[in-house]
Amino acid sequence: MKNMINKNIFQYGFLLFMLSIALVILAGPQIKFFSEYLVHIMFAFFILGLLFLILDQKRLLITSFAISGMFCVILKNESNNDLVSPVINDKPKIFLAHYNLSNFDNPYELVTSIQLENPDIVSFQELTPDWLQILDQALEYEYNYKTTLVRIDPFGKAIFSKYPISKVDTLNLNSYQDLKIKCSIKGNELLLYSSYINPILDDISARNAKVQLENLSSSITSVRAPILAFGEYNMVYWSNEISKFRTETGLKNSRKDIVPASFKLPYEHIFYSNTLECLSEGSINNKHNKKLGYKGVYQFVDSDNSKMPNKKN
Repeated sequence: MKNMINKNIFQYGFLLFMLSIALVILAGPQIKFFSEYLVHIMFAFFILGLLFLILDQKRLLITSFAISGMFCVILKNESNNDLVSPVINDKPKIFLAHYNLSNFDNPYELVTSIQLENPDIVSFQELTPDWLQILDQALEYEYNYKTTLVRIDPFGKAIFSKYPISKVDTLNLNSYQDLKIKCSIKGNELLLYSSYINPILDDISARNAKVQLENLSSSITSVRAPILAFGEYNMVYWSNEISKFRTETGLKNSRKDIVPASFKLPYEHIFYSNTLECLSEGSINNKHNKKLGYKGVYQFVDSDNSKMPNKKN
């Protein structure tokens, strides 16, 4: 009898523990650890469910699977479901590669990566004067158009393009500056927004990130041209802030999912308007599987809906 009571106490205690975690994540204030590692927490509850299945703990099994399922729905809604079977049309394609220069100790590795990827547009962030000199020398022949915003803090940016840049603007907010440029892609207008948002470490940085995203959202919603918004947002794409930003702007998330085993959180993003389609996306890695950047291939939507058969891009 005593063993039965202890068993029930353990069951209900663990049940209450799991429900408390789920309640905090779903309805409580957003806690950075729970928010950023939601994918891993989802898999942890799924594995717990399998364990409880083996131990024949039906209450705990059902609860852990239910919580895992709820988290799965949340992540599915924030991911991009349009990338299942991209269809290639005859509209222009844009290959965008984004690099954070703090990922590199060796300039040769950066130049080699760009040459191997051969993107149409390259975005750089955390651009300092030393890096600008390197980029100018390495990319001057392949990329005839560029705009740079050189700083000694993490907010330096640059965009190198094979397509003409017709207009350059900045969105200024205190010490933050987001780049806004207009490109001409084979007769099609495209707006590019390059943003760097400081990591959220306290209430002040959280407020600054919120205001910066609101400022960016206001600029994006005021235009109708095709848009690519990218950079180091330093937030996972399922965070409340990013979810709100995408809802307000109508932009889509390029990422379809992440690889939980890597424990590498996706802080860099490329968002695109509904006048574009994302054909592919993925991390840019070196031969040692170290993440160097993020990339995506996009095409203009075919307004005539005359799609070509799916083929490899």
